[in-house]
Amino acid sequence: MISSEPFHPKYRLVQQQLLNDIKEGRFRDHACLPSEIVLATHYQVSRSTLRQALQSLRSDGWLRTRQGSRSFVCKRPQPVLRRLVWLGIGNPMDMNPVLAATYTAFVQLAEEHHVHVGYWMLDNPNQENWFIRTVRNIDGVLLAAVGREPLSDALNSKLQAISNCVTLVERSDLNVGAIVRSDDYAAGELAGEALLRHGYRKILILAVSPGLNINPFYLRVEGCVNRLLTSGLPEVRLQILASDRDADFADPRPLLEQAGISRNAWDAVFCITDHYALCCLEALRKMGLRVPDDLGLISVDNIDAGIQSDPPLTSVAHDSSGMVAAAFEILSGRRQPGTVSLTPILHERSSLRQQT
Repeated sequence: MISSEPFHPKYRLVQQQLLNDIKEGRFRDHACLPSEIVLATHYQVSRSTLRQALQSLRSDGWLRTRQGSRSFVCKRPQPVLRRLVWLGIGNPMDMNPVLAATYTAFVQLAEEHHVHVGYWMLDNPNQENWFIRTVRNIDGVLLAAVGREPLSDALNSKLQAISNCVTLVERSDLNVGAIVRSDDYAAGELAGEALLRHGYRKILILAVSPGLNINPFYLRVEGCVNRLLTSGLPEVRLQILASDRDADFADPRPLLEQAGISRNAWDAVFCITDHYALCCLEALRKMGLRVPDDLGLISVDNIDAGIQSDPPLTSVAHDSSGMVAAAFEILSGRRQPGTVSLTPILHERSSLRQQT
């Protein structure tokens, strides 16, 4: 049944319900719709209201009518992609390694389909203005990163108006119909599971990053904490230290000292990023503590520097290739817009001791 809402003509509500039914496959491509009487009864509206809804769907290309017959569902053509835009912060190859890897995978996939990818930097006012003026010449947008500040009204308005836009960012001030993300809560759960499996029970969680205010970092902590606390092991003990201060990010020793870090007080550390885990690895070394002999160390992002460190970091990796493939499928019309959440992958290395 269609419910009435203020400021929405009734036929628009019927139109949206019909469109949802078409997209969900209730009415398939080339199928003949039921008669107006049947449809009006089903959606509990008058035939005149139904006809307005059908006419709007015809105008939008979802329906066609043969001479003297009922309406048929049209097969929607896939968008023709010639030019895509990566919208982010700074030069893509100067970004953090996770986004840089995602950008490289996105460009490679686009090139395989003979699609050009340009990039605009949101932290450059001239480029933001240029994007706003030329967006009508773009076939699709991948919004990959935003700064801490809210988007400008002009940019937000343009993004909301773009029918072919996918974002890798979840923020309350963004209103984009398609989201592709890595499941950061699951990343935290995987880290917590690995710590338990390797016999760690006294775990220090360091949620330290200049960008701590973004949702993925909180989800990583929440996932890890939930896995540890629901283990049913009474001896599990944990502490969380959080900071967005640049000084704490550059030198973890004051926080480690605040936690009373020692081989007796704690037996493992979970960092929310590989970047900070590498800082901790160096700080622990200067404090006379060895990884993994004295303390285990695990983190998230699986960057090259962590893979090549001594010892190599155990880390949870985002499925960058899977995220890019899902985004490209949405932009090319082969996948319905919506929220796509991809499960990360744990890579175990020698920063954790052997399983007990």
